Amino acid sequence: MMESVRYGAQNAYAECQYQFNKRRWNCTLIDPVSLTLISEVMMREGTRESAFVHAVSAAGVAYRVTRDCARGLNERCGCDQSAVNSDPKVRNYDYQGCSDNVQYGIAISREFVDAAERGKNASQRSILNLHNNRAGRQVRIFCYLFLISNYQNLFR
Repeated sequence: MMESVRYGAQNAYAECQYQFNKRRWNCTLIDPVSLTLISEVMMREGTRESAFVHAVSAAGVAYRVTRDCARGLNERCGCDQSAVNSDPKVRNYDYQGCSDNVQYGIAISREFVDAAERGKNASQRSILNLHNNRAGRQVRIFCYLFLISNYQNLFR
């Protein structure tokens, strides 16, 4: 699980650099002149950039944990069976895939990413950071169903 969290954080950092690549601050972490951690100083301020970093970090960890669970790379989690077990239409369909266990990914993201903000006497900054973390974990799930019989009819 720790490997998924670590890769999720790396994905978040890469996404941050991509999103800010044309900006003055491009998500760099270390000042090459003074060798100080820019992110540590920047993250103490209530800026748009720090809000984005919190959101994308929470999203990156949730995404990577969810993806690794669906691929069977974590022993502590697996596919999400809730939709298959609850909907009678889906139960009759012989589904061979692995649904993303998004709720598990969100729970792990909450456990790891929010840990730094918990226990800080609920300061305004920690409340704001927790809000930004939650914003990053908001997910929209889209489902695409491809039916082979319809696909074959396209080429007739």
